[in-house]
Amino acid sequence: MPEGALVRMEALPEAAETAAVSLPPSPAPASDFEALPNSPNEEPPDTHGAVGRTHLMVTLNTEVRIQDRSGTPLSTVSIAAFWSRISPGLPFDPRVLYDPYADRWITTAVGNFYRSLLVGVSRSADPMGGWNLYRIDPDPWEVDFPTLGFNKDWVVVRAPLAMGTSPRQNSTRIWVFGKADLYGGGGGSFTSITPEPGIWGYPALTLDPTATGLYLVQIVNGNDRGNGVLRLHRITGPIGSEVLTPGPFVATPNPWTEIYEDFCPQMGSPKGIGCFGGIEAVYRNGAIWVVHEIFLPAEAPTRTAIQWWQLTPDGGVVQRGRLEDPSGVRFYGFPSIGVNANGDVLVGFSSFSEQQFASASYAYRAAGDPPGTLREERVFKAGEDSYVRDEADHANRWGDYSASAVDPVNDTDLWTIQEYAMTRDPTNPTRDGVSVASRWGTWWARVVPEAAPVERPPPRPATRSRTPRELPPRGH
Repeated sequence: MPEGALVRMEALPEAAETAAVSLPPSPAPASDFEALPNSPNEEPPDTHGAVGRTHLMVTLNTEVRIQDRSGTPLSTVSIAAFWSRISPGLPFDPRVLYDPYADRWITTAVGNFYRSLLVGVSRSADPMGGWNLYRIDPDPWEVDFPTLGFNKDWVVVRAPLAMGTSPRQNSTRIWVFGKADLYGGGGGSFTSITPEPGIWGYPALTLDPTATGLYLVQIVNGNDRGNGVLRLHRITGPIGSEVLTPGPFVATPNPWTEIYEDFCPQMGSPKGIGCFGGIEAVYRNGAIWVVHEIFLPAEAPTRTAIQWWQLTPDGGVVQRGRLEDPSGVRFYGFPSIGVNANGDVLVGFSSFSEQQFASASYAYRAAGDPPGTLREERVFKAGEDSYVRDEADHANRWGDYSASAVDPVNDTDLWTIQEYAMTRDPTNPTRDGVSVASRWGTWWARVVPEAAPVERPPPRPATRSRTPRELPPRGH
């Protein structure tokens, strides 16, 4: 962090200290069913999906599926076929969102061996109808792992950049598309923003039809002199002349770290699963909700956990919590977050341990629950087999992300789509000498929250501002 920068330092007790009462378990799903299985063999699936008023849409690295809200498949095509009209090569890293204020679907992916950013919007509320598809080639740069958000005016895509085979230089690009142009079938005009090195962020899904500006959330450092640090940024300005304004740092004296290896255990195999995920953000009811995976303890990690935040737009910490097992038996990864109109929260994720196969899970939080707490996790689709896609010393990849969303029909029910380990296919043991008998699947769950909480005044963030020079010295 630069000297003299504004840092909003969390001053909250840990969740265990705030939970004075025992919480009920996370509610069972009101409905759950298959989303899209492993076909053909690819890994990771890049699990993502969105919920509309009459349909569900699933986008994986393999296929795109449209379902009705009971799970009946209505259309399934390869991801290459979905994007074929704009010559995408072999698309990957797909994401999809539903815009409840315009009844449109928004999707993005990467194509042409990292050379193209793909963006699509449906022409109506029916995802099986026509789509406006756009391809941007940021030559000579390569693009990877796009993330997606929107507000009342824009569709925003952020992606890291690289040039050829050179290593990444912590560079990023943000494309800001005017929604009216995309939805109207226009030319796909956009504002391209290239922030200063070291500044990036995940665009927030903005569930407020009047909110101006769009927030981005960045993980700066999991352990900066004993503090974990995020940063908020904001896009503002008239359509066609948008700008990115770097915002405050947000710090907690509870650090973490991030690593990338086959770290998570599983039943039935000594081979671990690569469980590292990104960060997801939702702007709702004047607050920014953030969820991301962390490795604990920061100095020498032995387990993975999920951390979530409720932040004010100026970086104040309303509450922060973790889903973790200090005993190191259960590991959690690839989280996503949904927030409804009442402030109820659903965090969806994959769960791992030596006592279970890799499973699809979630944890619920009612708006009236004690600050900083999530209820006990619920496995809604248990894994069926061990998952080993490579017997050699290579990444046993999972993820790379998941999706959770609020139901646009009532703005209260919460959905999540997660990956789990399917029963392996004995007829397909290897491909090019690599084990591919193991299979993943994806599964939907819908959670109906409890009765609306009693009205109460909004919480005040227990934070104070200080500059980095006030932070404890390294190793304190």
